[in-house]
Amino acid sequence: MSKPNISKAKIVIATSTDSEVELLSMGVPDTLLVALKSIKFKAEGSETVKVAIDENSFFVVAASDSAHPWGVANAVANAVRLAGKSAVEVLAPKENQDKAVFGALLGNYRAKDLDKAATSINFSKEFNKDDVKKGEKLASAVLAAIDLINSPANKIYPETFVDKALEITAPLKLKSKVLDEKALKAGGYGAILSVGSGSARPPRLLSLNYKPKGAKKHLVLVGKGITFDSGGLSLKPAASMGTMKYDMAGAASVLAAIVAIASLELKIEVTSIMCLAENMPSATATRPGDVITSLSGKTIEVTNTDAEGRLVLADGITHGLGLKPDYLVDIATLTGAISVALGGRLFGIFGDEDIVEAGLSASRSAGEDGWHLPMPAHLNEMLASEVADYANTKNGNSFGGSSIGALFLEKFAKTNSEDAPQWLHLDIAGAAWNTEGPRGVIPKGATGVGIRTLVQLAENLQ
Repeated sequence: MSKPNISKAKIVIATSTDSEVELLSMGVPDTLLVALKSIKFKAEGSETVKVAIDENSFFVVAASDSAHPWGVANAVANAVRLAGKSAVEVLAPKENQDKAVFGALLGNYRAKDLDKAATSINFSKEFNKDDVKKGEKLASAVLAAIDLINSPANKIYPETFVDKALEITAPLKLKSKVLDEKALKAGGYGAILSVGSGSARPPRLLSLNYKPKGAKKHLVLVGKGITFDSGGLSLKPAASMGTMKYDMAGAASVLAAIVAIASLELKIEVTSIMCLAENMPSATATRPGDVITSLSGKTIEVTNTDAEGRLVLADGITHGLGLKPDYLVDIATLTGAISVALGGRLFGIFGDEDIVEAGLSASRSAGEDGWHLPMPAHLNEMLASEVADYANTKNGNSFGGSSIGALFLEKFAKTNSEDAPQWLHLDIAGAAWNTEGPRGVIPKGATGVGIRTLVQLAENLQ
């Protein structure tokens, strides 16, 4: 169906039940359903139609996956996006009103104009005020991350990422700790320093802590924050480099997650650790074959400087273990291999069995597509080194890249300590950047994928 021309339309959500159209929104006149039947509107797929009744204009959008709570969000996002710059009113659905609010705000995002929303949105009086606030808080956090990821690397680099993160979190009064290059060197963060050594913009490690009264569990989130990834001396091809501003999506995700968790006042302590560096080639850059010492004391032979994300995470994970958490989750645009395995819409989930199940459940509840992938022990041989404890990868190998990356991280996340936390790894490299065009709550460019899963996981673990 052609794109509707909307002018101050009321957005109505519809679905199909036993071949009959059902309206999920409240405050809709009975005559609308009659009108829809007369034009044989079936509410299938992403079908949309504009209907004028008396002085009201209704934009009816199908929620083909309405059985899932996030189906409403995707439908509303599609409707708002199609509205262009016209003012719209979202009529409250009978259920999942917070999802409808989230969908409206994500559908209203335009990457080319980071400071201005595209459409004037109102929510009908039938909306529950608490649900509106809940949807707004989650959307605000996700959109803050999306803005950061979409920003060019000459604007967002380790130092300015920290500045922006502290600005975003200032109203929440989180505890913060920033390690600059001098503090990183003094503290023995050799892996982060190695990755950032080729850049004129030195690395940073930012830690934010949210600890509400009554919290019984502590969740540590660690995010890869490569603000631009040229590949270092193992230089990427030009075609692979243009979008590498998004290689800090993991750090942006853990920032957004703690913002949402604190805003929603979940009863769980959360620490977000952002491992920030720019991976550039220069006379001071780490060379292939160099051996570095990580914060853990374990040595790493850097066989390929373009496998740098696992290096900064190694130090970030070790830093997180020092906080003695119950759970430790890292999230990263870690491997191109994850796109080969799962395509551009799913992300990989690796780790300990119990928390993997919790992660999968959280992703499903959050309307995201996490997929459990294995960590076969025989792939550890791809990390063998004759001169260090481990190599960061094996050059020339084209098999099991995402599993190998996870196995590398496991060597730092898993200890022999009895109080070692459960560990989960999310590889979002394929799903964190959308080249296909917007769909539902997923905009083009940075997607914010993984954030809702992290927030849902925290809610389930509290």
